[in-house]
Amino acid sequence: MKTKLIILTCTLICPFAFGQVKIEETKTVVTKTEPAVERAGTMGTVASFLPGSSITINQDALTNPRKYPMAKGVVFDKQSGAAVSPDSIKPGTRVGVRLNAAGEVDHITLLDPR
Repeated sequence: MKTKLIILTCTLICPFAFGQVKIEETKTVVTKTEPAVERAGTMGTVASFLPGSSITINQDALTNPRKYPMAKGVVFDKQSGAAVSPDSIKPGTRVGVRLNAAGEVDHITLLDPR
């Protein structure tokens, strides 16, 4: 009887002994990242263009035109990568503009040169 009681007790205690939860420590590392290199830009139709000063873009027929200041040393090119003259940008021309961190236009790409 005594051995049966010992076996029964061991049988009841065994699941608790092997079923213990393993505790793991986790560390959270927070790093500060620099702003993404990708810069904002927009595409639309030129409403007005003053070389060295500003460009006004109509994004579509339902939005108001947005006026962007020009940075120094703006790059003008076609989609193919060929350089173009700032004189080729006229009202009605479709362009893509890229903005620098200060919100100034630093790159203008002609989407449909006329």
